[in-house]
Amino acid sequence: MYTAPRAIADGLIRQDGVLPHSCAVIRAKGNKEMALPVGTGSWPCTQHCLFDRGAYQLQWLVHHPSSVNGLIKREQSAIGLLMAHDHSELYRFSCATMEVTVPPKLVQQTPDKRHANIEEARASGKVHLTRRGCMLRLQLLFFDAAAWISVFLNDVLVDSHFLTIPANVTLIPFVHMGSTGHMFQSLPSLFQSLTYDNFKFQLPGKKERMSKIKIPHMAWPSFEAGIQPPLSSISNSVYAAYCNFQDFEAEVLPHPLNDAIHDRINVPLMDPRAEKTRGLLEGILEGVLLDKTTGEVRFPEDMTLLASMCSSEQIWRFVSRKRKNSEVCKAVESLLRTSYSRSNFATLGDLVKRKRCALECTGIFLRYPHTFEALFEMGFLRLMANEIAEGLYDESDHMSDMTGLTSRLTARGHLVESWRNRLSAAKNMYNLLCTTAHLVSPVEAPNYVDEFTKSRQLVGTASADRQDIGRVLADATDAIAADLNKFTEALRTYAAGSPGLKPVGAMDDASVILNVLSTLCFTVGRDEYATRAAESEHQAHRLKTHPSSNLYECHVPGSASLAVSFDNMPIGNGAVEIFASKERKGIFSRLVAEHEDVASFRIVVTEDRFEWCFKYQSDEIMKADQDSEDSGDRENRGYRFMVRPVFDSDDKATVFNRRNTVLDKPGFLKLVTSLHSQSKGLGHGGEKVQKDVDLKIVMLLSFLAQRGEVPPHPAIISDDPQVEQAIFQMMFQLLESRPSIEQQAGVGFKRRMLLDDSHIAVARFYHGISMSEEGRQHFANHQEALMRIVEIASDNT
Repeated sequence: MYTAPRAIADGLIRQDGVLPHSCAVIRAKGNKEMALPVGTGSWPCTQHCLFDRGAYQLQWLVHHPSSVNGLIKREQSAIGLLMAHDHSELYRFSCATMEVTVPPKLVQQTPDKRHANIEEARASGKVHLTRRGCMLRLQLLFFDAAAWISVFLNDVLVDSHFLTIPANVTLIPFVHMGSTGHMFQSLPSLFQSLTYDNFKFQLPGKKERMSKIKIPHMAWPSFEAGIQPPLSSISNSVYAAYCNFQDFEAEVLPHPLNDAIHDRINVPLMDPRAEKTRGLLEGILEGVLLDKTTGEVRFPEDMTLLASMCSSEQIWRFVSRKRKNSEVCKAVESLLRTSYSRSNFATLGDLVKRKRCALECTGIFLRYPHTFEALFEMGFLRLMANEIAEGLYDESDHMSDMTGLTSRLTARGHLVESWRNRLSAAKNMYNLLCTTAHLVSPVEAPNYVDEFTKSRQLVGTASADRQDIGRVLADATDAIAADLNKFTEALRTYAAGSPGLKPVGAMDDASVILNVLSTLCFTVGRDEYATRAAESEHQAHRLKTHPSSNLYECHVPGSASLAVSFDNMPIGNGAVEIFASKERKGIFSRLVAEHEDVASFRIVVTEDRFEWCFKYQSDEIMKADQDSEDSGDRENRGYRFMVRPVFDSDDKATVFNRRNTVLDKPGFLKLVTSLHSQSKGLGHGGEKVQKDVDLKIVMLLSFLAQRGEVPPHPAIISDDPQVEQAIFQMMFQLLESRPSIEQQAGVGFKRRMLLDDSHIAVARFYHGISMSEEGRQHFANHQEALMRIVEIASDNT
């Protein structure tokens, strides 16, 4: 945040560097009642740029009103960097002439290929700076006692300098204003990702190098020619590092006009008992009532007006006093319950508009904290979820082959608007869940998670709206699934067969139990090593006859993403291509081995499945190597790759904390093992899903056994001898059924017996137990399992 020291003394900020608003707005001249920093001159940042951090991106919105357009002088508007010890300027970029002032002795002459068209960019930038509203970004990278400074104007590079930083000097960003009409607004950076690790970087004309220490690595959008920067709706804020944050959650900054509206309209109409307010409310409530003949809302447009008046907590209490029997609840439910698929072509446009009124009304309600609990009690969470999952409108159902072009275009427009309604419903649902997720009962939580997961699969990624809906549904799922206690309690409730009253069409108890176990596996799941592998033939005469059009699939159910790594085998002019959702996600070829470290090379697929194909002679590789004389003589021995699934989180500490939370629940493992078919099982009605439940129980136990070098949890090995015996008995039986190498290979023309997820889970379980000295000692109680593990290891060798 950018302030001046005097702003602290004047009480404009709560503490050093933190304004009472989401962004710091600095004005050269303005109303003191706005409580914003005001004044001309240089405004330095209250926090210094740390050399060890490595990378910064600073963003400003520069706004000059029309009264000063064209009259900006060089000394009146600028951004730059100060040296902390004497506040002398190291770098200054003029927001009028785009001239740069730097100490000549500190400049390093290093070539930068981005300067090819910089003169044209500056000429265009000068025109932009005379207009209202320009985005300035300053990117700063520290290395070897120097700083690489890049300035972007409206996402176009306009300057780049390499400056030597004097010893023991710290830099401070600043903005300078001289004219009375200037305004700077500091914006939070929209980072694509934020990691904390050592990272590689290469400067123009320099060799590739690694950072000396682990630092926050912030990846910002690329603004090179031909690269489309991410939109604000799909960009990750830096706040995503520690909390759920979406662009539609932003709060409106204080403004004098809002205060005027509050004083002249909201305050006089705040009391529903007042005569003026009562008369207005009666008219609006009359419009949102259901018509007795048609059963539809009379005037849906009045709902947004009613929602606006509910900024008063007293009016909201009056409107929502009947909860589900209130006029507003009945109106929203009536507007949203009509299906798109049941409407004909002529009435579809009107239906979309009527639904939009209900969704806008709900969105306005969610701006006021005093409405959240009542909206949850009214069932708005279920209404929004139903609107997202409501059947898709198919224009072929309403139009024949003879339908005209105008009608088809109109139908396509209605289809787009219906998806925007779903996006609004998703945002409303997530906003409501952010504050009321704790109110979701253990009985309902598994159903919501299952419903959101299925909706994400149905929504797909065919358009930007669908992609946004998928992201919001993922966040909504996380908001519910974050409370592990809710799911452990749900398992107890459904296993006891007393979930209480369930809605019509809800899943049976056995299916809910399977869903809960799947959610727990996803939440506490993390694999240290690859669990899938694929390998080709290695003889050249067989590889040459391999059809390049053949596609093979890898599917790891329940995973969030898959990381594919390759062995460093000579692949000649061949290539392995990875596809997901009909898009190529990556390629492995000889070029990767020549330019990158194969051991650290990964292709990450953000889905639970992908397809791959192998090409013995890849045209893409051949074209890249057409000038080489020995391009056709390279050895090709095929490929071998491994797949490591990634579940909810890949952070070891986070996953271990979740596992301990589950293991610390008294009697939880006894309940889980009792649901296995070797114990009590699910009983009558659970036969269809018993096999899947058995697999999820084994997977869950295998994940819980993985605690690094920490001894196995007492709940697994010592608290209850019966539970310990049941766990190790079911694991040993699966270990006994593991096929040998000959059976896996199908020696003697026998049918191949492949390893499945249960065998992988058993290996994961015994590996987790054996990681600590205490766990290895526990094998004295299960020597038959130890001998079987030795046999398997000998067989594999």
